[in-house]
Parts: sequence; C-alpha cells; structure tokens
Amino acid sequence: MKTPVTLDLRHLHARPVVIPHTDNLEIIQVGAGGTGSALAGLLSRLVILLQGRWTTIRYAIVDFDHVEDSNVPRQMFAYAESGSLKH
Repeated sequence: MKTPVTLDLRHLHARPVVIPHTDNLEIIQVGAGGTGSALAGLLSRLVILLQGRWTTIRYAIVDFDHVEDSNVPRQMFAYAESGSLKH
C-alpha cells in the first residue's frame, strides 16, 4: 500500500513585496553561491525595470568566498573565474 502524498500549500499564503517610494533604493545581496548566483540575474533585471522610479538604485552582492571549479556546473560562474572572489 502506498503512502498518500501530502501537498505543501504554504505558498498560497505568500504576500507581495511592497517597496515604499524613496529617493534611493539599495539592495544588498548576501551570498553568491548556488541560490545567490541565480538570484543575481533576477535582481539585476528587477533593478533595470525599476530605473526611473528612484533617483538612485544600487545593487551590491557580498560574498567573500572564491569561485572553485566545482562551483561552475551548479552556479552562475565560468571556469575562467576560478580563484576570483564571488562578489
């Protein structure tokens, strides 16, 4: 007999992110590993879409780790970046 599958429906309670208008918007992303490197592309697109709504938009990625060859297949880095900081 198979165990019944239970669906995780917590995402149905998600709420939109509302960014109040200010003259300056600063996004600081901590981490550029597996999830962070994928998020970097999405946040970069968001910054481009939001240009014009704020006087200044700054987006920074903070990660003090170095790119390793083992990171390349699963993160947004190339082998040529091996040894460089992930910022």
